[in-house]
Amino acid sequence: MNVFKLEEYLAKYEFSAKYLLCCSDAESFDMSKILDSASSEEKHLWDNLRLGYTEVSGLPILRKTVAQELYQPLEGDHILMFSGAEEGIFCTLHALIETNDHVIVLTPCYQSLVEIPKLKGVDITEIQLQESNDWRIDLNAVADAIKPCTKCIIINFPHNPTGQVIEEDELNALIEICRFRGI
Repeated sequence: MNVFKLEEYLAKYEFSAKYLLCCSDAESFDMSKILDSASSEEKHLWDNLRLGYTEVSGLPILRKTVAQELYQPLEGDHILMFSGAEEGIFCTLHALIETNDHVIVLTPCYQSLVEIPKLKGVDITEIQLQESNDWRIDLNAVADAIKPCTKCIIINFPHNPTGQVIEEDELNALIEICRFRGI
């Protein structure tokens, strides 16, 4: 059995450490602070919130808001919500890759980005981001690693754990590499 090292570490320290510097989520707020900043319409929604299952694709008002705020001209019906990154990673990789595929993964990375392809039995090429290169993506290494059966290139930016952000020209070059190779 593979141990999910990050979760094992967090189980030990996440709720006991005085200062927690390892999390990738935002600083939490007390519900009172959130509600104090809400409009009367938003407070009405909160007052009538039911704590139970919702539609599989996500709460309709949340999907509609995400579409309006982040993905115009999409509608809420075009948005799929997950309860966290892990669920989205799991569903996406299970939908995209099959046993005879090849994937390229930039590492170090969130463990499931490598472990789920391993679970699926795919051929994996790990490309190590290097501190000596300021943790930047090596596009030549990515291009050189591509095989005829490469199905996807798994990246994670802002990069976890280094915090590096991919530059727009790097991202555009990676997109072009993928388009040229049909990835």
